[in-house]
Amino acid sequence: MKINPLLQSEIVSRYTSSATSVPKRTEAAKQTSDDTVELSSGAQNYAQLLRDARTALDKSDENEDARADEIKAALDAGTYQVSDDELTDALAGHGGIPLYC
Repeated sequence: MKINPLLQSEIVSRYTSSATSVPKRTEAAKQTSDDTVELSSGAQNYAQLLRDARTALDKSDENEDARADEIKAALDAGTYQVSDDELTDALAGHGGIPLYC
């Protein structure tokens, strides 16, 4: 039996999407409210890590798209060649190419 891990961001997303809406305050209550929120340094660091990860993921997607375009152009031109060693490494799951089962 496979157990899929849950990331903190997924848990927060599930909670916020399933939470019921809070009734809006009256104008009088809004004027007297002086509530504040302070995030711990750990929470601030976690939020920054999430932003950095998203930026890196978006950048890697752009790089992969550019590489895919290069390979497609080489295939179309008939100049794309793969060595026997690269092919066997890819089939064996080596060389950073993930295997999907």
